[in-house]
Amino acid sequence: MLKALVRDHETIIARVRKALATGDEATVDLMTQRLAAREKLAWMPRASPGGI
Repeated sequence: MLKALVRDHETIIARVRKALATGDEATVDLMTQRLAAREKLAWMPRASPGGI
């Protein structure tokens, strides 16, 4: 279950990074904030004892 969750976060991260290249300044700022949150959510299960 955790593997699927991390995989989903990584998919969203990749899509956000791709979208950053095409957005206006306000959109880029918002997406950068969301990207940081998703990267943290994907990192936490991998960094926990036992990992995924």
